[in-house]
Amino acid sequence: MKRTLIILLGILAVLFGPAVFLPALAKHNHQGVSGSEVIVPMVVGFVITLIGIGTALYGFKKRKA
Repeated sequence: MKRTLIILLGILAVLFGPAVFLPALAKHNHQGVSGSEVIVPMVVGFVITLIGIGTALYGFKKRKA
């Protein structure tokens, strides 16, 4: 059960990260703005995505006890 929860948490983070990242990227491409209202969500979304990938891979690699 714990392994499944870790994998699901990782998958949710992988789905949530781009939901934060992509609107900021679209705003940057549309307006050409590079202020903190664009950079902070891009970095946060990217970090959430990376953490989600790592968590999901950890869950898949973790041995059953």
